[in-house]
Amino acid sequence: MKIDDITFTLKDGRKAVLRNARESDAQGLYDYLLKSAAETHFILREPEDCGAYSVEGEVGFINKSLENPFQLMLVCDVDGVIAGNCQIDFFGKIKLHHRANIGIALIKEYWGLGIGSKMFEAMIQAARDYGGITRINLDVAEENERALALYKKFGFEVMCRFPDAMMLKDGTYIAELKMTKKLD
Repeated sequence: MKIDDITFTLKDGRKAVLRNARESDAQGLYDYLLKSAAETHFILREPEDCGAYSVEGEVGFINKSLENPFQLMLVCDVDGVIAGNCQIDFFGKIKLHHRANIGIALIKEYWGLGIGSKMFEAMIQAARDYGGITRINLDVAEENERALALYKKFGFEVMCRFPDAMMLKDGTYIAELKMTKKLD
């Protein structure tokens, strides 16, 4: 699925572009995946999990995403650097056609600049444009207070808590919250 580029100004005055990924972004996306995995334990991958990734694999992932009518994956480009990405997945099955799932992640140096809000605006608009979507869902680590504040700002509500959903390398468990937003 494709959208028109969304250019906006970050809180620090720099320009950013939220757009579909391109094949030329493969190296930047690969670098982003490795860096973001090392910066926080709130996302599902660890740096060791990224061993299966490659620049060539990212090219394939980008092309599949662009061709998939049930998925929209965007990157945020800040001065030629992939600062983060977001994705919304729609369901092609009749019983699930009314639902979509969202995921976002940013490199830490870009936190607090308004990118997450712009990503959510774009994902919610994509759900409205897709048609028939009445519910958007997401998962979030219970301890991720920044993300929880963003999601609540956009009207997402906690529906349930999944204890011990993730186990960190040190053996610590983190609960995951299932959140949902009803579209008007």
